[in-house]
This record gives sequence, C-alpha cells and structure tokens, in this order.
Amino acid sequence: MFRRDLIPWCDPLEAFAPLRDSPYALLLYSPDARWSYICANPVSVVTADVASDARHLDEIRAMTRRLGFERPSDAPPFCGGWAGLLSYEYGRALLPNLDSGPEREGWPDIALGLYPEVIAFDHIQQRAEYWRWSWGDTGKPSLRDMISLQAHAPLPPRLTHHAPRTTIARPEYEQSIARTVAYIHAGDCFQANISQRFDFDLEGAAHPYDLMRRLSGNSPAPFSAYFRLPHHALVSNSPERFLKVHVTPDGVHKVTTQPIKGTRPRGQAPDEDKRLAEELVTSEKDRAENLMIVDLMRNDLSRVSRPGSVKVPKLNALESYANVHHLVSTVTSELEEGRDALDVIQAAFPGGSITGAPKIRAMQIIAELEQEARGPYCGSLVWMSPDGNMESSILIRTVAMARQQDDRWTGHFRSGGGIVSDSVPSEEYQETLDKASAVIRALMEDNMPEPMDIAFKGSAQTASPEVSVRDRAFLLGDGCFETLRLSGGSIEGLDEHIALLRRSLSVLGINGIPQDETLRQALQQLAKRITGEAALRLTVSRGAGGRGADATSSEPLTVLSATPLSDTRPYAPMSVITASIRRNETSPLSQIKSTSYGDNLAARRQATEAGADESLMLNMAGRPACFAMGNLFLVTADGVWVTPPEEEGVRPGYMRASILLRLQQDGAPYEIRPVDYAELLQPGAQLFGANSLWGLRAVASLDGHLLAQTHQET
Repeated sequence: MFRRDLIPWCDPLEAFAPLRDSPYALLLYSPDARWSYICANPVSVVTADVASDARHLDEIRAMTRRLGFERPSDAPPFCGGWAGLLSYEYGRALLPNLDSGPEREGWPDIALGLYPEVIAFDHIQQRAEYWRWSWGDTGKPSLRDMISLQAHAPLPPRLTHHAPRTTIARPEYEQSIARTVAYIHAGDCFQANISQRFDFDLEGAAHPYDLMRRLSGNSPAPFSAYFRLPHHALVSNSPERFLKVHVTPDGVHKVTTQPIKGTRPRGQAPDEDKRLAEELVTSEKDRAENLMIVDLMRNDLSRVSRPGSVKVPKLNALESYANVHHLVSTVTSELEEGRDALDVIQAAFPGGSITGAPKIRAMQIIAELEQEARGPYCGSLVWMSPDGNMESSILIRTVAMARQQDDRWTGHFRSGGGIVSDSVPSEEYQETLDKASAVIRALMEDNMPEPMDIAFKGSAQTASPEVSVRDRAFLLGDGCFETLRLSGGSIEGLDEHIALLRRSLSVLGINGIPQDETLRQALQQLAKRITGEAALRLTVSRGAGGRGADATSSEPLTVLSATPLSDTRPYAPMSVITASIRRNETSPLSQIKSTSYGDNLAARRQATEAGADESLMLNMAGRPACFAMGNLFLVTADGVWVTPPEEEGVRPGYMRASILLRLQQDGAPYEIRPVDYAELLQPGAQLFGANSLWGLRAVASLDGHLLAQTHQET
C-alpha cells in the first residue's frame, strides 16, 4: 500500500528549489510550527477555469473512496492525498444568487491534485520522511530524487526596481470605502471586505521562488506556501487558518477555524509596539469587526455540525507577527455523522473573514466595487487526507504571478480590510499599506540593504560599528561573546544566549552595556535583513581606554554581527583528534565564552593540520572536557547520556542546556559527571558535539578509532 523512508534532514525551503518550475509542485512551509510538506507528481488533477457548481468536490469524494488508505498510527498529519488551490471565485459556484463573476486572468477556480508522494518535515524532531502510496504511476522520477539537500543559490540583489503600482488611485479607493459604509448604513450588510490591487514586474532572471525565500526569511508566517501551475506561480505568506478538520481515533471529525480581524502595525520601539498592541486589544471597532465574522463562521459551521457542538474557545486573542499585530478568534465544532471535510468547504467557502456578513450580499458588493476577479487572493490552499483530515489557509498576504512569452514574470497582490459602519476611509487605506508592507519590502529591498553590523558604545547605539585600535578585546582579549543561529526567520535561544552573556560579563566585571530588551530588539532587527540561515554574533568588549590592568577610563563596546550560512543541519559526522592543549578547569574563563579564545583556536588548528575536523580538549586532570568548538556528550552502550560538569572546565552552552532539558522532558537517562577518556572508546559508545550552529553533531572517529553511529536524535 505505501512506502515510507527516512531521508536526511534539510530545510524544506532549500529542498524544494529544484521543483520550483514543476507543474503542480506544492510547498507548504511552516518552520515555526511542527510540519512542512513538499508534494509533486500528482496522478490526477481536478481543475476548472470557471466552475458553475460543486461537481468537482463530488468528483474528488468519489475518487477518494476508491483509494486504499489506512493511516499508520505514527504518520504525520498529511502523508498523501489531495492538495491545491481553491480560488476566491470558486465560492461563487457554491453559493446561491451569485453569477460567475468577473472575467478570470488565467487562474483556475479550482486546481486540486492527488499526490501519492509527499515529503513530511518535522521541525521539532528535525526528521524528514518520504511517503509513497500505490495510487498509480506518475511516470516521473521519484520525488525524493528530485529534491535538493544542498543550499540554494544566492538571491538576486533586488526582485524589482520599480515600486508595485496600485490599479486604483487613493481617492477612488477611499470612495469605495465610503460607498461600502453607505451600504452598511442602508442595511445591506454589517461588514464587507474591500481590497485594492498592486501590480509589479520581476527583474530579469528573478523568479517567483526568490520572493518565496525572501518572504519566508523576512516575515515567517504559519501558512507560507508556494504552488506552481503550468503558467502561473503562487507565493503565500498567510498568517490565517481557514478550516482544519481532525479525525479522532473514535471517528469524530473536529473542526477548527481561526478568523483574523483587527490589525495594527508593529512599533519601531518596544514602548510603541506595546502601545499599538494594547490599542488593538481595546479597540471597540476591531473587536466588533472580529465578533461579526465569528458569528458568521459559527453559522457556516452549524450547517454541517452536530447541534450544540459549535463553540468559541478564544475570542479576540492578540497574535503578533513580524510586521503586524492581529486579533484572532477560534471557533470549533464537531461534524454531523456522515459529513466530511468537503462538506465543510461547501458550507463555509470562501472564508467569512475575507468576505463580510451576510456573506452573499457582501460578495455582491465586493464584485461591484473591485470589478476584477480576485483569483487566488482570499481563496484557500488546502490539503486533505483520504481519511478525512484537512488543513487549509486563507490566501491573504499572497502574490499571484504569471510567466510571459519572453519568460519574464509579472505579478500582482491585493490588500484589504473589513469595512464596518464607523470605518474611516483614510484609515482603511493606510491599513492596506500596513498589510502589504512585507510583500513590498521583499520585492524592493536589496538583500543586504543596511550594514550587517550594529554597535553600541555604552548603552547608546552608534552610527558606525567601528572598533578602536586601542580596544581592550583586540589588545588583551578583555571581552566575551555569544554565537546564535538564525533559522527559518527566528533566532534560536535568544533569551538564553543573552542570559549567558550576562553571566560572562559578571565574571569579567564589565558593566554598562544596553538592556536585555534593547539587545533583543537589535538582534531581531539584524535578523530581518537576512534571508536564509545565518550565524549571529553578540560581542562585548570592555572598550578602548586605560593601559594594562587599568581600565577605569574605558566604555564598553557591544557589536552585533551576522554571517550568512550555506550549510544546513544535520552536519556530517566529524573526525576528531585529541589536542595537546588543555582546558584549565581552575580558571573562571573556562566557564564563559571569552574573546581570549586562543587555546580553542590552537586546538582546532591541530585538528586541521592532522586532517581531522575537530579537536577534543582534556582538562588539567586529563579528563575530556569539551571540543574546541562545542560541548561534549557521550552516549553509553546502555543508552545513558553523559556530559561533564562545569567544574571540569566546561562552558555551559545554550545547546548543552537545550539537550539536557529535552532529555529530562523525554524521561531519557542522563548523567552530569566527570568522564574518563577510556569511556569514549568503549564498544557501543557514541560521541556527539553540541553548539548553537551544529545543533547535535555525531563523532565518526576519535584518534583513529571508529565510533558507533546508530543514535540519530536526542
């Protein structure tokens, strides 16, 4: 029935790159959640340029019933089935009193493929699984052979040199808002979602997938996606769930929808950001706007749900993203017996948060005022397993692109908001710009639009990150640092690294650097300038001034820097030799990351000169303390994890603490105790290095002795 293989872990965003022009290839990318998916090579595609009824859903239901599918108990949520696009206009085929709407621009109303091949990426376990079901032969190479395990090519410096063009002038857009308010006052509707369109052209060899990579790096979202059609490409940076259906072991179909209504931009400073968030949470207008859509979604779900099962566990909860704050509510229900995920789509599509209420009249007003087909915008990307599980997004923050005859790409996106009785046209116009800012910035900004360094002298940021030739870290190693990894748009262990830095500063007696929140904001600002993986370094020097031990006249210098990384986890197992250079466990510097780092560098140099990857460093007592560039973990033949204590000359790094916490949570046996060198070479023993960049890295050999290589994860 199916084949299931583990494949080497890699970033799904990079793995998908070779498929970017493969028709019906789909990437569902959620690096901050648990699962991402790659689908390609569908055995069947259900598509219609202009749909007139629900027959396509009936066709999918009939085909699904003929499939052989029995979910393994440990399978990911999606391991094969239907996936693809429902454009906004498909809703016109599902609802009464609506004509076919404006002329389409090449985007089908529906395009759902049946995918027997899926790669599921578990971001928590750092595990990738290839699934292949026996639903027919695609006649193409295996999906696992088509993906890439290497880092993708660098992005072009800019995707377009010309700002996206609105297709409607500001006065006309504000007039359409005023007309909508008039409709509301006349009793036609309570709310309608009105949007404006932005057009653009990609530069030269720039590709839609470049935009996907840049958006995912700059402003990661829970429902990021890339979908390639024969002549079109879709890039979505959506934060909004439409419908989720989870089938419980006893066969109950539980439905969740999470409409977003209410938006404020993120602030430039922490105080401003907090004020904007509080303003949104207390806004009567935004809360009422959200409540209207909650009532609409309750009504839609009640059409196919068990009586009394529709609930609202969360109302107007604040969620914050890279560029905006949102109010998000959660509505749940249980389907009536005999109903399935396709019934929920038919009852609720398109989502009420992007139409308004009542839905049909709101859609009529939208068609009158926008006068263009929305296409993918405000439609949905969806996956459905044959056993009834489903997940789908609302396609906001979504870009639609078309390939021209000269192979250039043109594109457009829309941005809008819910209009209610007290909406102010000028404020609604500004809200569309706030929501569009992430896409516009991703299109317009150079890869590195600002210096890749940020510096503070004392607690004040400086205009230039220059280091004096009399700087004490440069002359004397009088400073400390932390190295952090930027992955999937987020900084791993940010607060923990800042706490470790504070510990190092306390040991060195350095005071007067910026507050933790200032450092946090600066690192996040630095991270936003980078697309892809990067090493971030936070370095503090006592500063320039004084002579020798006299440092009374110095002012601390703090430098934040970034280096893009081309390598991905997991790193290849490494060969290790034992260095002749020892760790001095009696020195307080052995337990911090000092800029007096010469011993570690010399130990690593010994490994390089011996043709090895890394060095093991013993302490003065002759016991293993650490690697030149990371902490040490031994896994005994009995499966017990062992790491030396700090008193052995060990620096308590972030990754070491993370692994120990994970072991504790999993109930796995572990010990923090001194380790003898002979233990490392015991039969069945495994050895690992750990640091913020590697994660957990296996040791293949130690001083020419091959080590066991069976343990894959903590």
